[in-house]
Amino acid sequence: KTTAKYCISSVGRQRGVIRSFSSNNNSSSSKKKLESSVAAEFCVNLVQKSNREKYLAILLLPRKQQLAVFALNAFNSEISLISEHAYEESAVRLRYLFWRDALNAIG
Repeated sequence: KTTAKYCISSVGRQRGVIRSFSSNNNSSSSKKKLESSVAAEFCVNLVQKSNREKYLAILLLPRKQQLAVFALNAFNSEISLISEHAYEESAVRLRYLFWRDALNAIG
């Protein structure tokens, strides 16, 4: 699922995302920068849509901290929506297992 991929990449590589946004050097490849910017944009949009107050509060943080906090809150939004999107208990379990395995893979 694309949503999961973006969220996992942001949460799993939050330091990399911050580096690609905050540094002006060309040490990282343009593909990595593009993936990081797409992931960061996805996370910001997800938090903005799911919790406007949290979105506004995060904007008050220093820029270097914003991206990591947006990633964590986007992940939180994804996890909290699992039971709303899946009506059968087995589907809910599978989604939680997916996230467990995904986090184990990046951590």
